[in-house]
Amino acid sequence: RFVRHHIEFFAASADDVEDRRKKGGIKSEIRVGQIGVRCVHCAHVPPEERVNGAAAFPTNLSLVYQSVRNWQRYHFKTCPNMPEQVRIEFKSFKR
Repeated sequence: RFVRHHIEFFAASADDVEDRRKKGGIKSEIRVGQIGVRCVHCAHVPPEERVNGAAAFPTNLSLVYQSVRNWQRYHFKTCPNMPEQVRIEFKSFKR
């Protein structure tokens, strides 16, 4: 439940698509309106300024879980926009 409060589903904008295209190295392109998963703390940041892992665009339903898991394992620990209290609460669950 804790993790679900810190991610959101959204539809890719033209800016999201352009930013993903510029970064390169992505196996599959995204399109406007494609559903993505992103960090609620980074949602206000323009796509080109987001740190790695702030948003993902799973290509099928079975990859949604993997996208959230990757976000939790990598982005959550280094998110520059996350309140410190949230990070402390998360660490308390690992004990």
